[in-house]
Amino acid sequence: MKRDIMNKRGIQLARMLYNQGKYDDAEKYLQDNIISAKTKYLMGKIYMKKGNIEEAKNWFYLAIDNDYKMVGPRLELARIWKDEGEYEKAEAEYVICLKRQPQDANLKLEAAKFYALQGYNEKAKQLIVKARRISPKDDKVLMRSLEAYDKMQAYDEMYEICDKLL
Repeated sequence: MKRDIMNKRGIQLARMLYNQGKYDDAEKYLQDNIISAKTKYLMGKIYMKKGNIEEAKNWFYLAIDNDYKMVGPRLELARIWKDEGEYEKAEAEYVICLKRQPQDANLKLEAAKFYALQGYNEKAKQLIVKARRISPKDDKVLMRSLEAYDKMQAYDEMYEICDKLL
């Protein structure tokens, strides 16, 4: 029981240090507490911030092995694969994330931008429409929708949204 309390405190402290940008200190606190998928995911994020992408990938995979339902590590992997030009791998991770969190408007918009960059404008538009249905009054979703349409040069859709606002 006492060890569990210490582990939770260490993890909370590591998160706080991570949020403050003290990645080395956060890593030290996590070293003794690498048990759960969340701690492995946080280690991956620390390595991302430190610029060690390969080590970050390893931690994200460990987090997924620990809890295959976790979306965070998969989303990070999708972003890494996208940045590395591994679009099929990125898409596979986005698809899993979208299935696991079907009501996440921001996730849909991120995936829409990914598809728009690949030239899959119809897929991107479908995701944008779904995101707007989930959060019709959310200003951030509105702005991200407009950004995604802009990437596709889908100006008719942008004007349609703007007309509805006026």
